[in-house]
Amino acid sequence: RNVHIHTEGPNTDGLNPDSCRNVLIEDCDFCTGDDCIALNSGMNEDGWRVNRPCENILIRRCRMTGGHGGLVIGSAVSGGVRNVYAHDCEISGTMQGIRLKSMRGRGGFVEHVLFEDIRVSGITHEALTISMFYPFSTVVPRSETPSSFRDITIRRVHGTGLHTGIELRGLPERKLSDVRLEAIRLSAPNAFVCVDVEGLVMDGVEVTG
Repeated sequence: RNVHIHTEGPNTDGLNPDSCRNVLIEDCDFCTGDDCIALNSGMNEDGWRVNRPCENILIRRCRMTGGHGGLVIGSAVSGGVRNVYAHDCEISGTMQGIRLKSMRGRGGFVEHVLFEDIRVSGITHEALTISMFYPFSTVVPRSETPSSFRDITIRRVHGTGLHTGIELRGLPERKLSDVRLEAIRLSAPNAFVCVDVEGLVMDGVEVTG
């Protein structure tokens, strides 16, 4: 609670709960050289061996004013990430706002995720992105094992001054599943990319240039 983390060096995430359970993050302030808050659970074969998910995470009333991603899950999700609830947060001046990321070789899963009442502004890339094509890794995967992303809800996200609104990219062999976008209003010249997603539900989603 009430933690202020301001860093400028490369690869300096603000907070990285990794394979943690029953975590509360509230009333914190981040301006970082990488992701502000990133949830992980081990990487590749080592993550499968330990097999300890990051779960039961509550994030509320946090502020992110610089960095790569604001609210992030991944890319090291090999042990799984589940039961994540983030609400009433502000994200500005980052590359991405809400970002869920993985790549072939990670395996694992991300499920039962809810983000709501998030305000974003001045985002230089995507305001909201869920992608299986994360291009960087400190440990090169030794397999093509895909992650499973399912049961993800994002609602009541409002934003202005954005480059791209929404990006959803699954894999042909492992599509994003059961993604719900509700009451989202964004202002961005690049609206929406959606590839390899099944069970997508959108209600009240508006992206204007």
